[in-house]
Amino acid sequence: MRNCVCAFLVVSLLSIGPALARTMWVKGNIHTHTTESDGDASPQAVADWYSTRGYDFLMITDHNKLTDPAKIKCREGFLLIPGEEVSDGYSGTPIHVNALGIDKPLPPTGGTSRLDVMRKNVQMIVDAGGLAMVNHPNWHYALSAAHLSRAGQCNLFEIANFSTGCNNEGDAEHPSLEVVWDDVLTQ
Repeated sequence: MRNCVCAFLVVSLLSIGPALARTMWVKGNIHTHTTESDGDASPQAVADWYSTRGYDFLMITDHNKLTDPAKIKCREGFLLIPGEEVSDGYSGTPIHVNALGIDKPLPPTGGTSRLDVMRKNVQMIVDAGGLAMVNHPNWHYALSAAHLSRAGQCNLFEIANFSTGCNNEGDAEHPSLEVVWDDVLTQ
């Protein structure tokens, strides 16, 4: 399957090569925390760090808190995108979904299963005009490829998060997020 995906990607890139030559590439972060939840620096300090290190945009995604980008001063040309990490769970298992580009705080929805919690939060984010991204699905091994392939209106999930316990590489009983990504694409 990986060879098919790679071949498709190469053919696709070749066909859009001229468009890529005119594309402006930017660098940013769409999942970061501040002292407004469990980060170690203020929203202003976090924005300053990214804007002075060659990043073009940032989305502060504190747990269940929307940080107003208008309250943060940044260099001209640096884009702050409103966002929040909707932090929910089921039976002690954390299920976190980023809400990208929202304009109001979104409370966790809860649900009757891991899949239900994820789908309800994704739908709430989409209904609020945002874009949903499932965060660190291997944290506590909360969400499998089977869950992610049924995420509803969500086509984004994190395949690398270097916070403690995110289990990007999996273990003897759980696949790595790279394998999960391949499984979701296959499904």
